[in-house]
Amino acid sequence: MDGSHFAAIYYGSPAWAKKKSIWPPLSRHDAFTDREDDSRDVLTKVPSTIPSKLGARSSPETARGSTLGQYGTKTDLLYHALHRGSIVRVLEIKAGSFSSPIICKFHYADLDALHLEYDALSYVWSKPTFGSQTKDVRTVTVQCNGHELKISPNLEQAIRHVRSTSRSTFLWADAMCINQDDSTEREHQVSLMAYIYRRARRTIIWLGDAPVGSGSRGFMISESEDVEAQRAFGAICDVVNHWKSLKTTEAQGGFEAASYRIANAVDNEDSREPSRLENDPSNPKPEPSDPGIDADVASAPTSPLWKSVASLFSRPWFWRIWVIQEVVLAQSAVVKWGHAEMDWRWIGLASAILRTNYSSICEVMKMGGVYNAYFMFRLSPMSDLPPLTLSFIQLLRLTRQFEVTDVRDRIYGLLGIRTTDNDPEAGLLFLRPDYSISECELWKRLATKVIGESQNLSLLSSVQYTTEGFEAGNSASERLFRSMLSDDRYPTEPLPSWVPHWDLVYRSTLAPWDHDDRFAAAKDFPLHLGSPMGSDNLLVEGIKIGVVGRCCGYMWHQADTALLESKAMGDFFTSDDGLRLLARTLTAGRNAYGSLTAADSGRDSESCLADFAAYILDCDRNEREGREKRPYQKVFERHPQLKKRLEKLAEGRDMSRFYNSVVSICKRRRLFITLNGYLGLGSDSVIEGDVVCVLSGADLPFVLRPVLRRRETNNDDKNTEQLRPDELPQIDHYVLVGECYVEGLMNGEAVAAVTGGSDPSEFSGPVPFQLLEEDILSAANEPEEVITQGLMAEIKRTKMKQARLDAGDLFTPAMVEAARRTRAEKQWFNIH
Repeated sequence: MDGSHFAAIYYGSPAWAKKKSIWPPLSRHDAFTDREDDSRDVLTKVPSTIPSKLGARSSPETARGSTLGQYGTKTDLLYHALHRGSIVRVLEIKAGSFSSPIICKFHYADLDALHLEYDALSYVWSKPTFGSQTKDVRTVTVQCNGHELKISPNLEQAIRHVRSTSRSTFLWADAMCINQDDSTEREHQVSLMAYIYRRARRTIIWLGDAPVGSGSRGFMISESEDVEAQRAFGAICDVVNHWKSLKTTEAQGGFEAASYRIANAVDNEDSREPSRLENDPSNPKPEPSDPGIDADVASAPTSPLWKSVASLFSRPWFWRIWVIQEVVLAQSAVVKWGHAEMDWRWIGLASAILRTNYSSICEVMKMGGVYNAYFMFRLSPMSDLPPLTLSFIQLLRLTRQFEVTDVRDRIYGLLGIRTTDNDPEAGLLFLRPDYSISECELWKRLATKVIGESQNLSLLSSVQYTTEGFEAGNSASERLFRSMLSDDRYPTEPLPSWVPHWDLVYRSTLAPWDHDDRFAAAKDFPLHLGSPMGSDNLLVEGIKIGVVGRCCGYMWHQADTALLESKAMGDFFTSDDGLRLLARTLTAGRNAYGSLTAADSGRDSESCLADFAAYILDCDRNEREGREKRPYQKVFERHPQLKKRLEKLAEGRDMSRFYNSVVSICKRRRLFITLNGYLGLGSDSVIEGDVVCVLSGADLPFVLRPVLRRRETNNDDKNTEQLRPDELPQIDHYVLVGECYVEGLMNGEAVAAVTGGSDPSEFSGPVPFQLLEEDILSAANEPEEVITQGLMAEIKRTKMKQARLDAGDLFTPAMVEAARRTRAEKQWFNIH
């Protein structure tokens, strides 16, 4: 790309009027999609229609051409079924002015012997919105093969913007080129997506939506939207050019050398590369923020540049599941928004720069699209970085936040991307698309396949249970939304609690993404199932660690430090050991890059402790608003030496490292303490009485909820307190609440306790029992005001606690004493 393209400036700057001739930055292939100086012949010498009569000794190529010819000459049907082979439809868009009616026709092409060149379109399908009484969306009618075909307004706008005024344009767009009413064809064509995008001349990424109020025909993107696009692309150029100006002379030689320097970026939730790149000596660490760009977090929301950047990354395209493979498989890609256009590589590079050097601004301005864009760029060969080695389940976890129209496409929409266990080019797909089954059946098939083939339970880390209901998503808002849509796309059949529902995402997983960087809670304890896979029950051997006796507050964007205030346990948690334990638990044993840190590493532990100290002091200074605000002054008064110790620990430390980890890890989670002294971090749905265990073949510990089986009795007034010990309720089965982090159990310690000696030992955590008992008995048995407004998770929790107290189910000293004595032994868990 020549210098004028790279030196493109911000559209909103005063200099733009003088230099607008060099704006916007263009694709490396074409200036605009309909440039007239492109003299290439789209159709080659091979005819598009071949005579249908075959000689007795016709070749396979001739036979293939005959089939294509028959498809091409028949116009009685809009679609001829494509259920097998490598034949696809390519759309020929007839030349026309921007506002003239769209007229097009289908060509049938064999991907194994292409006789024409085409561009592939990547865009967003329309979808129903909240409050709609129907799942139908607006459509626009176009002429195709002499038939009327209804398409979405967004696709119509894309076609108008790529159409040439002087010659036909050849395009592949899934909504038109696949018969959406033929499920068999959809399944087969979806399996060919990798071929379709890889063999396209280039991929056109369409960001623009038809503006609201543009009329039923939506002919023109409004001037204001064109200006918005130009400002956004100009801002991207500013970010890239300023960053490039800071690089060394060697790096300024080209895009590739410069991009490699920012491959190692600060992680955010479910969008990160394997952590082994962090320690690669050829991969320099991120450099300080560019002084030529205003990096002030406080002023960013009102900055024209950052508002333009946010405008770009808020486009729906950055959140659609299908676009991942569409851009990853592209030979080259150009981004179009209205009449503006630029090379995808610059947007990908900008996302990497923003993710690395301006992550705080991205968080404040809610630019989640930046992280999605970086993930796609990182997977793409256009980033010129070493390819990522991901399993299909890892890819599925990393893309859980993306959106789909058909929830089954959360799986099928990723099958075009190569992983360690999915090779679309060789036809070896992880799963075959099957649109005849429900999403619930798909989730169960996927879970059964993954556990059966991997022989471990790492999949269970993807289960996300919230206080409102299990993975079926039975919250009040979900039920209302689905009833208003009258939509049959959502599951009505219940799922087993151990099967992840991939269409729901409440929080990021605690499990690292890199196979080389993982927890090992069940070290030397391989998966042992008591029944074959295929049923709704998962009978698995494991080790019970303890019973949850104390739950802390719900966390959102800040760490819960209420344990520092505890009258009973404050002395322990304000000690260096207690602070260190709390810091490591709140960060789930990970550093700011998302990589695991060793508990026995003095350097890692001290670094985490120092960052935590800086975080506490910052909270105290700034009196952060929100429900997590804590009266640190009272803590400091109760523990006079604490503030001085924190100030000494925090010297030269940056609280942002700890805060960034907390935002990623603690969202929608809560701390808990077991009756035998283990401090853990679990989902927001953990309640007193849940069981913490280590399951065979699992990377992390899990929280299970026992479901009791009561004996029948003729005495309606007889309650549990009146039963003899042998009549006490028995556990019928368990349901999976979710994964958890428990310091001291993440590297096989529980297994070693079971197998290490002749006499089973007892599990005992680091929190002193005497302090814990006093706190648990007061907190667990003390009535709370039932919350009726606010976070649904807290409302549910307080109601459940009140119901327990009303039933007379109290914790007693004898119960606490008995429960803390948990023998280190294996047992079976029947999980429904």
